[in-house]
Amino acid sequence: METKQVLFLADNLSLMKDYIKQGKESIVDLIYIDPPFNSKRNYNIVFSDSDATEQAFTDIWSNVSYLDELNEINNINPNLYSFLKNLESTGLQKSMLSYLTAMGIRLYYMRRLLKDTGSIYYHCDPTASHYIKIVMDYVFGIKNFRNEIVWHYPGQSSSKKDFPRKSDVILRYTKTDEYIFNADAIRVPYEEKTLKRTDENGNFKDGYFGGDGSGQLNPLGKIPDTYWRNPIVLGKERLGYPTQKPEALLERIIKASSNEGDLVMDFYNGGGTTGAVCKKLNRNYLGVDINYRAIQISQERLTNLGCVLKKDLVIYGIPRSSVELRKMVSDNILGTNKNSRFDLEDVTVKYYLKDVIGNDVKVNDSSIDGTFGFDYQGKKMKGLVQVTSGSNKNHLKAFCSEIGKGTGDLGVYICFKSDVTDGFIQEVKSYGKLGDVDKIQILTFEDLIDNKLQFKLPK
Repeated sequence: METKQVLFLADNLSLMKDYIKQGKESIVDLIYIDPPFNSKRNYNIVFSDSDATEQAFTDIWSNVSYLDELNEINNINPNLYSFLKNLESTGLQKSMLSYLTAMGIRLYYMRRLLKDTGSIYYHCDPTASHYIKIVMDYVFGIKNFRNEIVWHYPGQSSSKKDFPRKSDVILRYTKTDEYIFNADAIRVPYEEKTLKRTDENGNFKDGYFGGDGSGQLNPLGKIPDTYWRNPIVLGKERLGYPTQKPEALLERIIKASSNEGDLVMDFYNGGGTTGAVCKKLNRNYLGVDINYRAIQISQERLTNLGCVLKKDLVIYGIPRSSVELRKMVSDNILGTNKNSRFDLEDVTVKYYLKDVIGNDVKVNDSSIDGTFGFDYQGKKMKGLVQVTSGSNKNHLKAFCSEIGKGTGDLGVYICFKSDVTDGFIQEVKSYGKLGDVDKIQILTFEDLIDNKLQFKLPK
């Protein structure tokens, strides 16, 4: 069966609103989301071939930006608005209120995208699951709550004052009571203690009642209960992406609540596990993430599974040419909100460049947007990257000075070709060479995107 995998670099709320405006309602069979948990932590990607890390996302919700979304909720779901306003009056932390507001409005649009036979699985942790359940009751209706699943995972715990915290919560809701549930697709073997209570024909004895209510074991096994543990743990598919979930977990969810050829959406795509499992199970997939590295990792993961770019793998939001990039910078394609602006530096460093680590410091960063390491003549050396869409000679000089004073050993300055002047070239040439390459190199977006060129390292 031919399926299509689609990835969007976008703000998920803006994308959902656009879909609704286009009349694309009731199109999704299954939604799985694993949003940041409001844990007030920074999550890093670990690069397997080095000790370097790069921040994937900051799990902190704004204490003020939620107010506009809260007012919008008042127009679409007054009961949910009243609940959130009442919480506000209790002195609940603003970060939690912001989180619940942000998720409440997104859940509203997710419900509109779901088919009447559709389901949604919300993966969260105990810090907010009790609040989220009430929010989902308001959005989907209490009668459409189906399960609260506890996913237990192994791990070490150093706490001596608490019981070890080794579980998450997955809330399952449906849009109506006419929903897809493929029980036979997810059955698991019976436990040994259950088998001992049956005779050679699988009938229960000693007054024990079990199985599917028929008094006899189902030869395909039993339907899993709401306590999920081994073997649903991360296997060889671990990519180093923070909060990545195991494929076996998503396989059970996708098999249970969708059929081959159905459309599955994940609005917090992350490391791309949902998409990878959809590809293996012959489901269509649409994944959305605001993080560039998430899209890059997912593209590589799907390509390794046999997806062909522009054929059965389509990516939107990542500029495919320097002309498109210039337009996205000009139009600020991801929205006017400062938290969802098109970030030229991040998308360049994390998506187009190879083996470059993004700089998480955005203020007083000494004109550095990324770094990379390399070996030269038996020594470990450091490269610096600066990305800009509005270049001038003073800006270039400031970057070059970082190499001049020894902050880095090699510099890569990235800008549009139209900004490169003879003065630019003379400036970088004045710093000489490192081995057989210029110590400071100008790499244009046209070189990088259109011609697939990279900066040069000394031999």
